[in-house]
Amino acid sequence: MDVCVRWSDRIDDLVDDADEIGQALKASAQAYREAEHEAKGALPDDPAVDVADG
Repeated sequence: MDVCVRWSDRIDDLVDDADEIGQALKASAQAYREAEHEAKGALPDDPAVDVADG
């Protein structure tokens, strides 16, 4: 029984860690989306279109 309790506690810790990592990734993704949105607004056109279309 002691082994089961220890395993359960460790699994709970791992799930908590995974949740923290997920929330940090979500916050990072949001920050990148906001930065991209602001940068996109600063450029009237995509400067690479003419180069890509050759």
